Amino acid sequence: MKILYGVCGIGNGHIFRQLPQILTYLKDGHQLVIFGYQESYLFFKKMESQYSNLKVLKVSVPYLVGNTEGLDLEESLRLEVNEQPHFQINTLAMLETKNAIGTPDLVVSDYEPIAAQYAYMTGATLHTFDQQSKFLFGDFPHEINGCTYADEIERLRLFFPKANKRIIASFFDFKMKAVPEGEEVTIVRPPMSERTMRIKAENGKYSCKKEVLIYLSPQLPHSQALSLVRRLFEYCTPWAREGYQFNCYLPRSLYAEVSKETTPLNIYTIGQPSYDEHLASCSGIISTAGHGLLSEAVYLNKRVLAISLDLYEQQLNGKMIEEMGAGIHTSIRNLKQNDLDRFLI
Repeated sequence: MKILYGVCGIGNGHIFRQLPQILTYLKDGHQLVIFGYQESYLFFKKMESQYSNLKVLKVSVPYLVGNTEGLDLEESLRLEVNEQPHFQINTLAMLETKNAIGTPDLVVSDYEPIAAQYAYMTGATLHTFDQQSKFLFGDFPHEINGCTYADEIERLRLFFPKANKRIIASFFDFKMKAVPEGEEVTIVRPPMSERTMRIKAENGKYSCKKEVLIYLSPQLPHSQALSLVRRLFEYCTPWAREGYQFNCYLPRSLYAEVSKETTPLNIYTIGQPSYDEHLASCSGIISTAGHGLLSEAVYLNKRVLAISLDLYEQQLNGKMIEEMGAGIHTSIRNLKQNDLDRFLI
């Protein structure tokens, strides 16, 4: 088959959710074009030389700010990231796709709207495979800690108004509303990479009670990220004196700023090979409440201190971690020393 695959580039969760299926398609000999940006483009571009049936193209997706009422278009207009030549970049990607595969037999999108636009343009079959689509069909509280999912709904309606099939990955169960006529919806557990399945199979050999993995998403605004990591440095210090080892993974820009500061934590950049070993050997994870890593933590039975950003999705993820008995939930604004103490005791 000729397949176009769009993968959101904000953080790594989208990448590793789609990687097992992408590798299967490649190994089965299908011709793949991948649309990516930011982290997803960098990740899959490195794979391109390994597969003659893979072409990776850069797209540009505007960042749409949300608020409790929906999308904040006025604020979105002010963002520097939205000054990029989106039309030129995306039209070039579409032109290269048209020359490479024409009309695809299948388009799959994990929250990446440019691939979906190509499907609408060519009349190709479109499957969305993400975790955000649960907000279209799930029966959730309207508000959690001052956040709503009104912006999620508007973003989904704008990006993916129609799909032949919507596949929703979720590490937790939820009640469904009535699915509108003509919509096909499937709910699955998030797929795990070979790396994660191997860690689970061998976990008994490695898990160390006093080793903790810290992961801060690139999705964090820089000022919030800097404040959070310095609080974690402070809160972890007394526990490091008690023999705890903290392996902390940070976005590249944040690492460059804090790596020279005095701290008992071991500091790494996201994407370093040592991450796999530290995920395997830790007994607990301190992380922003993104769906991807929390899904892995639940699968691996690693206790979590979930620190939610001011986003409904993260508030819901953290709330479900606590309700499932898989860890403790707090928010980025409310993280206190006591949260870490309760987590580690």
